[in-house]
Amino acid sequence: MGGRGCWDGYHRYRETNAGANTRQTNHGIDLSADGKTLFVSNMQSVTAYAYDAEAGTVGTAKVVVSGLGNNGPHPTRTILTSKNSPDYLLVARGSNSNVDTATTQQSSGRCMIKSFKISSIMTSPATYNTGGEVVGWGLRNIVGMGEDPKTGGIWSVENSMDDVRYTSKDVHNENPAEKFNYHGAMNDTANKNKGLNFGYPNCVAAWDISGLTPGRRFPPCSTLVPCVF
Repeated sequence: MGGRGCWDGYHRYRETNAGANTRQTNHGIDLSADGKTLFVSNMQSVTAYAYDAEAGTVGTAKVVVSGLGNNGPHPTRTILTSKNSPDYLLVARGSNSNVDTATTQQSSGRCMIKSFKISSIMTSPATYNTGGEVVGWGLRNIVGMGEDPKTGGIWSVENSMDDVRYTSKDVHNENPAEKFNYHGAMNDTANKNKGLNFGYPNCVAAWDISGLTPGRRFPPCSTLVPCVF
């Protein structure tokens, strides 16, 4: 199913009583590989609906992932269903602040992408912080995910820190840079990219490297001191 299928499914979802009564969804939306289940997210959870494309109807809402939190500056909860590995649902959770120091620990349950087995969460819903597997962490705010249709490799787009200053100068228009991250394929048992830490909040990527030295530390708008990739 492509983007058109997702849009049609979401349109039908909003037309139903279930959709009309659930106005807190965000841009997280995707269809299962077989096109029969519609997944949508909001700040707190991911919800699944049975979807009949031919009839244009959706079923009853079922929360399948909860505990995503309801605070912080990043309300989006980006989701992706793998078409190469049809039993995987990926869910991203961003930071609670511009420089979220607690996310140096995986136990924070933030700044990461997790994968969940659809067959499992459809029967026994998961809690984000304690369930699923870590696909990648140290990711400030993932606003997009995609899958290579040939290899099944997962990519993510990360929004980096704001309002960074270097030697008392505002450099936030060019640095830190937004990042494009690769996480490998979900069904690859030898996937060396799965579970990696991508740096945040300790390390960030630089777009304009003039005047910067790779590895040189500089302070953003907090006491944390990140380095530059």
